[in-house]
Amino acid sequence: MSKKPEKEKVSSQTSESTCAERELEEEEEEEDEEIEEEEEDTFESVPKRRKKMSGGDQAELQGHLQLMKQVGELGFLLPGMGMGGSQRVTAIVNNLVSGSEEEKMMALTDLCEMLSISTEETLLGFRTDQVIPSLVKCMQMEENQEIMLLSCRALYHLMEALPGSIPSIVAAGSVAVFVEKLLSIQIIDLAEQALLCLEKVSVEAPVAVLKEGGMGAMLMFIDFFSISLQRKIILSISNMAKRVSQTHFTFVEDCLPQLSQLLVYEDPQLVEGTASIFYKLLLNFQGDEARIVKICSETTVQNLLTILKRDREWVTTSTWPTVIKSLIILVRWSIPMSFMVMRHGVISCLLMLLKMQSECSGLGVEATPATSSNSPGIMSPATKSGKGMSAETVGEAVELLETLLPTINDGLLSEMKWPSKTGIGREESGVSNVSLGTRGPSGLMIEKEDAEEEEEEEEEEDSMQPSLPRPDTNADEASNQGRITLFTSNSEFMRDMANGLPDLIDVYSNTVHRYSKHRSISVIAAVLHYAPADLLKDSLSSLPISSFIAHIIHSGELVAVTTGVHVAQVLIDKLPDIFSVYFVREGVVMEVGALAQTDGVSDRLPPPVMDPKDGAPPNHMQRVRDAAATLLKKHFSSDRGVLKSLEELQKIAAKLETWTKCSSSDHMLILQELAALLVSSEGVSTYEFVKSGVVPALRSYLTQNDAEQDTRLRRAHTFLRAFAVQEGEHPSYLSILMKKLVASLHQTERLPIYVTEHGGGPSAGWSSSLKLLAHPFRLMLVPDNPKNEKSNTTVMIEPLATVGAVEDFIQCKLGVREESDEEGRLFSLHPHPLMSASHRPAGWRCNQCSASFRGPGQPRWRCFPCDYDLCENCATEHQVDSESKKKEKEKEKEKEKKRKSGLLWPLRRDKKKEAKKEETASASPSTGEEESEQAEEKAEVSISLNGVQLAPSLSIFKAIHMHSDWREKVDTANSSEMIHTTRAMWGKVYTLKYKFSKPGNSQVETSESPTSKNEVINLNKSLDRVCEGCSTYLQACDYTLSVASEYKTVLDDSTTDVLYTMNALCALNQSAYNIMRVMNDKAALSLAADTDLRSNKLTNKVLRQVLDGLLLCTGHPNNSWCRPLLVDCRFLFSFNTRMTFFELASFGPSRSMLRLQEILEKQGEECKYKLGRVHKQKIKLARDTVMESAVKVMDMYGSQKAFLEFEYFDEVGTGLGPTMEFYTLVSRALQKDTAGMWLKQEEGTTGFGLFPRPMAQDDPARDEILKMSKFVGQFLARALYDTRVVDLPLASPLLKILRGDPLCYGDLHALSPTLGDTVSAFLTLAAERDAIITRHSGKTPEAVKEIETTVLFNKVPIADLALDFTLSGYPAVEMVPGGAKREVTVWNMDEYAGLTCEWFLKKGIQDQVMAMGNGANQVFPFTQLRYFSVSELDLMLCGSGEPLTVQTLEAATVCDHGYTANSRAVQMLFAVLEGFNAVECRQFISFVTGAPRLPVGGLKALKPNLTIVRKTGEDTDKVLPSVMTCQNYLKLPDYSTPAIMEAKLRQAMTEGADAFHLS
Repeated sequence: MSKKPEKEKVSSQTSESTCAERELEEEEEEEDEEIEEEEEDTFESVPKRRKKMSGGDQAELQGHLQLMKQVGELGFLLPGMGMGGSQRVTAIVNNLVSGSEEEKMMALTDLCEMLSISTEETLLGFRTDQVIPSLVKCMQMEENQEIMLLSCRALYHLMEALPGSIPSIVAAGSVAVFVEKLLSIQIIDLAEQALLCLEKVSVEAPVAVLKEGGMGAMLMFIDFFSISLQRKIILSISNMAKRVSQTHFTFVEDCLPQLSQLLVYEDPQLVEGTASIFYKLLLNFQGDEARIVKICSETTVQNLLTILKRDREWVTTSTWPTVIKSLIILVRWSIPMSFMVMRHGVISCLLMLLKMQSECSGLGVEATPATSSNSPGIMSPATKSGKGMSAETVGEAVELLETLLPTINDGLLSEMKWPSKTGIGREESGVSNVSLGTRGPSGLMIEKEDAEEEEEEEEEEDSMQPSLPRPDTNADEASNQGRITLFTSNSEFMRDMANGLPDLIDVYSNTVHRYSKHRSISVIAAVLHYAPADLLKDSLSSLPISSFIAHIIHSGELVAVTTGVHVAQVLIDKLPDIFSVYFVREGVVMEVGALAQTDGVSDRLPPPVMDPKDGAPPNHMQRVRDAAATLLKKHFSSDRGVLKSLEELQKIAAKLETWTKCSSSDHMLILQELAALLVSSEGVSTYEFVKSGVVPALRSYLTQNDAEQDTRLRRAHTFLRAFAVQEGEHPSYLSILMKKLVASLHQTERLPIYVTEHGGGPSAGWSSSLKLLAHPFRLMLVPDNPKNEKSNTTVMIEPLATVGAVEDFIQCKLGVREESDEEGRLFSLHPHPLMSASHRPAGWRCNQCSASFRGPGQPRWRCFPCDYDLCENCATEHQVDSESKKKEKEKEKEKEKKRKSGLLWPLRRDKKKEAKKEETASASPSTGEEESEQAEEKAEVSISLNGVQLAPSLSIFKAIHMHSDWREKVDTANSSEMIHTTRAMWGKVYTLKYKFSKPGNSQVETSESPTSKNEVINLNKSLDRVCEGCSTYLQACDYTLSVASEYKTVLDDSTTDVLYTMNALCALNQSAYNIMRVMNDKAALSLAADTDLRSNKLTNKVLRQVLDGLLLCTGHPNNSWCRPLLVDCRFLFSFNTRMTFFELASFGPSRSMLRLQEILEKQGEECKYKLGRVHKQKIKLARDTVMESAVKVMDMYGSQKAFLEFEYFDEVGTGLGPTMEFYTLVSRALQKDTAGMWLKQEEGTTGFGLFPRPMAQDDPARDEILKMSKFVGQFLARALYDTRVVDLPLASPLLKILRGDPLCYGDLHALSPTLGDTVSAFLTLAAERDAIITRHSGKTPEAVKEIETTVLFNKVPIADLALDFTLSGYPAVEMVPGGAKREVTVWNMDEYAGLTCEWFLKKGIQDQVMAMGNGANQVFPFTQLRYFSVSELDLMLCGSGEPLTVQTLEAATVCDHGYTANSRAVQMLFAVLEGFNAVECRQFISFVTGAPRLPVGGLKALKPNLTIVRKTGEDTDKVLPSVMTCQNYLKLPDYSTPAIMEAKLRQAMTEGADAFHLS
């Protein structure tokens, strides 16, 4: 059983609020008024609506306060509320000052009890000036330990309840007393209490504690205290370290050795706090080399480096960045310390961290090389290992490497002012005044006071950042020369740096943070600049440095272009023999030549972007061009001709383009020549491979559209014989070719990355952009036809709330207000005689019925305040109507309040909280009264922004992003990064216009996500039986990449050719064995791995955008090149990457934010803001009618955004277990097929899975089947939506249909092998028949006779088979009109075969499939499933059938509460489970989790993990094991033998499978 979620606090403005809250409201409104005056410059004025207390409210308040005085006797806390309370306080004070010890004991006990439940508001007027000195004096009564303890405790409670009393407590000399009690440590309770008091004082007066020796006192006996108190000590010292100055350094110096020892403790939080202390101390004394050396002794440096070597799972999120920032300050100001740090291995530690760097950590991204070749100077970088690092850690590690190295003070790089660490200033990056609200029912809203504190903390953190001059701009020349000497005299340091070049290139390629990218190429440039030639020759022999230089010059970014030209100059000067060749082969010369052009424009290179943030002088770009021209003139001026490898590749490409004129043997020789060239000693560079034209030639050879199927198969077979071979230990030629294509894709593609601006700076983590989403927007709700300004309402709403929430608010709040105003007018009407005609010659008109009246005698009912006229009939009717419907409307309003939770509240709101209870819905049929209430029509609300009507499902953030005018402030970072979201969105009030309309008049899309039309099944009739098993490859040849057609502006012809060739090779690799079987070739093949086509670069580009919270909320990832590329070229991305994109981009902003925060926390990012709360909808149903209830549930709740949780009548189980069993029970009911909707399975065949049975238009069960088909679509989509597992063995052809793949004749064989063989045989016989007719030049008598005697089915004439044109197995379905009377003969058997396939795979099931699609699209667009293959889709829906082996169980289970992994009972359980068969494994998994299948990822993916605990009892051999399915919790007794354990486990699995009860 699972616990119910905590009640959420929401703001309330209901009339039922208590009077005490109303009084607090008046105070808060005064505070809001002051804040409003401060924000007038930023926000528009808001109508002020003050609510004053009536006399009755004041009387009720007095009653509440009197009750408070009686209950608990808290009168002393309320100043002026009676003499009894003040007399009691006076008595306590008098007893403390002059009472006996016994009286002091009683007074202190009473005071501690009172202060422990007090708050700052209730202590207003409390006389601290009398109490504090007495308490401090009592703390010095050594003869009475109880009095000292109570006095110390009273001071602690006073500081906690009244923080403003801390200065008075310090002034009374309490700090010295606290330190004394801590040092004496005679009474451990007193020492602990004194420690807690010092922690409170350190927040407000850290210097006072420091001067009294508090730091040393806390550290002296730190090991005697508990872990929690040790953390309090570190927190207190951290507060003191923040304020240490030069005059106070002596108080810290003696404590440094003890602090240094804490760096190697085993508590991660303790180590993190201690590292933070050293960082703050170093920050305070930056520039003072003497004190910096004292702070960080050699032992301290060793301990800090030990932290960097700790396991990734052990350290906390900010530990590594804090340690690295400390080392940066240390080495920046001291060259001797730099030497010591490097001597102790800091370079290897940092490179180890960079090896673990991967911005896609936790997402299953395999590391793939940026370039791949066996040629010298071109190799893949070191493979990343371990888990991913936060972006901050990577940025700091690269900066430390840069700080250790000397700067380049000559050449082009000396002119660059590198971008600062913070990237952009606070004023530029955001709005200073962002109004924050309280927590609302729709999500997190920050309290105003807490938000102000948070802003102060952020400003303080920013102020703590080292704002130091960059070494390359303001560093002292002598210091830089010292670093040069340091590396010159210690060559091993430079060698270590050179060994890290692959990791630095990897950092540059895999990150999109400007700071990290620029710092990484800065380090690369410094290493290449200062390293000697012989070292470079060794280090670069296996590094793709030439390709890297070409890449950064091609990027067009100023910093990268400048660095690329400088590095090219350095390398060609140091190693001219090597790089004069490879600069040509890798395209460096071509890129430099394009850059050297005067106008800077070429076919391949865009003009470099002059970013003002890069700080280059105005003429810097011209100097770069001049340097590029000089480089070409000096080293590449002569005619170099064409290199041998490029020339050979061009010849091969030319031969491949004429494949139609060559025989298969010639094709084989050409392909073998290409394969040999790829693996030759010189190799083929990526630039040569792209430039030669081999890629388009391969594309044409493999996918020529006008070729016949047999021709394509022969070419595919020839290609496999040439490339699917392996020599020695080298990978297969096909694998090498695929990797070369990936490298070519990386070099040619220029797909843009869209990023958002946030306040975290470039080195901040992914979660930094989420904090903006915690800030509410201000909306002004304006009626479409406002009568006056008072009609406008300004509200605050969180960005992820939907437009539908605003509509609900308008209906519940503003609509009610308008109705009440109308009722007030009607009741204020009074008879008023009509004025004479002479006074009003035009008469008057009734505002209700529009009737005109003239002359005297007709009474006019008039409401003066609103100038509203009614005739007598209308007035009487409305008065009666108002009276009769008053109670009904009030009842209706109450139901609205209970049914709807407002995500919106007025800006001038009270800050009262109300508890929101979870709704529990029953799946039982509704009564007639309820149906009539639901059927009652209400006026619809339509909302528009800037004239555009908004869909209810659209989020407020996306609506403002799409349709507001904020885009005026858009800053373009560079050609590949476009900032599309800024903090400016929060800087204004947005006006939304609303109007009421009759139901059904609203004409706006109801879905936020693009939903495509239901596609008709695509049956590819051109693939005959010869091609069975080869359909994947043959269909790939005809496939058109949508990403290539939709994004022609960013995909050039070279990239398009690469993608098409990769797509064909991927399909060829999957169909290889079937192609060999069709071609009757039994030769062995050496195929490529699925990972050979993975693109780490594109993976990072996709994840960079989908993991950006702001960008994700705009819907950009779904509307950019990411989606079609994931669909068309899923081979480029791992399954986990595509799964992440699917989960984040398919289910709306709320669920996306939940999943995003899970991913970020898994990566080590700290998410301070919890966004995207999704509520739970609980549904109770009966087990015996689960199927009927399930259909109703999906109709009622299938499209809801809430998580669906299920319970069962007469059972106490709740939570995940019963919910998982619901999907299992429904799956079993669907497999029983009571409606007859599934295709019958042939006898004697293994299950092929569920597939719709074909039916005719007049089928009697048609309506029921279509209804159930729609339910199946809803059921499957809901399972994916809520991450549940179903137990439905769906046939692979049905999964192909669901993901939009075409079917072919081979799919019929998968559904019915016998029928598939018959159809194939008929098609073969038809081909023989046509061949005979062709041989006889027509249908001659001789041809007819030969056909009738030779064209036989199993030696039987076709006519003797007694077949007609009804569907096989379904005689009621006629495939053609009158089909039951039409016989199958040798002359129409091919027509019969085609119709059979068409009815089974298309015509007979099309309506059912469309119904499934309609049902699925009600939950989410089912077209999103095209990201996955058929096998992957089956895994997502039905889970994993992972076997339960001992190794799997040991790796995925957690043992607790009496058991460990080595316990005898646990090992017996593992052995028993390993012996279970597949059915028994399903029973056990269902017993423990509620579902018979495991989720994607197997047993390790269970959330929470499978936990085994010990179950105790008198006789354990007689006790059955039990489970908590909501927590995957197995309670296992310690049985004496394995046999007893197995018997009891089987009994529990069988008997406990159908109910959830208390165990």
